[in-house]
Amino acid sequence: MNHYLAYAEFRIAKHRAKPTSETFRYFRQTVHHSVLWMIVMRGHYVQKLPSLKECINEVKISKDTVRKIINGAEAKGYLEWRSAPNDRRKKLIAPTRQCIAEFESLVDAYSKLLQGF
Repeated sequence: MNHYLAYAEFRIAKHRAKPTSETFRYFRQTVHHSVLWMIVMRGHYVQKLPSLKECINEVKISKDTVRKIINGAEAKGYLEWRSAPNDRRKKLIAPTRQCIAEFESLVDAYSKLLQGF
């Protein structure tokens, strides 16, 4: 099996897996969902959570659409709003434990897939 086929099979399996990859399924709905997810996860790992304004600037869609994606993810337990420590009015977006665990599982699976080649 070549690596292109292996990747396709991996992605199909991830798409079909319901109990272990809920965040993956949610954030793969559109390109905007995916980009927003990566912005939040990057912020988590560099310990600088993004604000709503920063997300809007990077995703390049309307404020209402970004809010809708974040609020949908919050309702499902993937993201949460936090107040900035230095300015309570500024809202930051953080991943939940579930989101972090599923993101790391996805990255670990990609790493294992790539090690096979």
